[in-house]
Amino acid sequence: MASVRLYLLGPFRVERDSQPVRLPTRKLESLLAYLALHPEPHTREKLATLLWGDTPDAQARASLRNALPTLRRTLGDDLLLVDREAVQLNPQSALWVDALVAVANLKLPTHRRCLILTRQLLEGHGRAELHDELLRLLGYHHLTREQVERYLQAGAEAFDRAVQVARTPVQFGFKLCAHVRPYIIDAAQEMVDAGHHREAMFWIGGFLVIANGAIQADAPPADRPYFQATVDGLLADLGLDTLQAVAVRVARARVIAEAVFKLADEMVTNTPDIVDG
Repeated sequence: MASVRLYLLGPFRVERDSQPVRLPTRKLESLLAYLALHPEPHTREKLATLLWGDTPDAQARASLRNALPTLRRTLGDDLLLVDREAVQLNPQSALWVDALVAVANLKLPTHRRCLILTRQLLEGHGRAELHDELLRLLGYHHLTREQVERYLQAGAEAFDRAVQVARTPVQFGFKLCAHVRPYIIDAAQEMVDAGHHREAMFWIGGFLVIANGAIQADAPPADRPYFQATVDGLLADLGLDTLQAVAVRVARARVIAEAVFKLADEMVTNTPDIVDG
């Protein structure tokens, strides 16, 4: 059984038995990344639509049909479990993924699901109202699922364009890689589908702003106003479109921070298992 190491935190890289391996297309990289991060079975139709949805159905299915043997030939026959209906990562395969190791070491992810985890923590200590205050502070409290999904669609469009044009370094620009798309876009959709659409806006808004930064730096001038208008609309929806509004929000943040820090002190005092170090 071949040993495969997959690096997703940064430029896509894969090794087989400690030797670098190059996959011939970005679609193959994205397919491998998606299967690695979502090891459950997936229908062929779902994968074909996900990766080749911009082509006719028959062509998309053919592209997937051609991609699967290429992956197995390049990385080992035992890497995938494939039948006529479904595809999944072989749970017995010797695949190491840096992103999964990072999450395991963190115990709880800290970016994508931070507001969901915060809500669970505050509700567990009888302070659910603090979570509502945080959502109001960020400007997410009034957003409907429909609004959030529109921003998710806009964010996906901006992400794809940024991947195409990005050359100038921007903050968190290392995330603007095609193989990271499932982690960015699909993860946001999963939060929305689970009923956490307001909490998902922290992630959606973040990658929308990052992608727009790359677009404003490197896309053709004719493309830039369209994406900037989306970010401007987001700021307006969040009530952060004027300096005065931002100043009011900052002042409110100080008040909420005091309440959160007080609760944190109480949690430490009342939880003997928490120790320094």
